[in-house]
Parts: sequence; structure tokens; C-alpha cells
Amino acid sequence: MVYSTGSPDTTGISLGVLACFPVGYTNRWRITPDFESENPYAKGSFDIKGHVIVISILAATLRILFDKNCRRLYNRISR
Repeated sequence: MVYSTGSPDTTGISLGVLACFPVGYTNRWRITPDFESENPYAKGSFDIKGHVIVISILAATLRILFDKNCRRLYNRISR
């Protein structure tokens, strides 16, 4: 991640706060402060790993679709 808060002093303070979290070191975070930018911004990318269980998503969707309150709301909106 590359970031700037728009002011070098607040960028340094935020970098100090981020450095206090050891989870960043174990997960190989790459945080680069930009002390020269006059505009605040943050640019970055990340990867996510995991498993998705389609049955639980389908069950939650069906539960919402067959709920009386959701059907009433849909009927009010569709009119």
C-alpha cells in the first residue's frame, strides 16, 4: 500500500501507529508512506483466500425470498 495524508507529520504518525501492529509483519505487509504528496490518498491491492459454501448462501437467499415481510416490501416497491 502506498499512502499519504497530505501532510508529512500526520503521514509519519499514521506510519508509527501501523508499525505497532505485529500482524503486519507476520503477513508481509508492504506499507510505503509518501511524504511529498500534498493530496491525501491510499493505493493498494490485496489477495483473499478462503472457501465459499454455496449451500449456505442458497439457504440464506431462499429464507429471505420466502419471508413475508420481504414479499410485502417487494410488492410495495413494485407498485
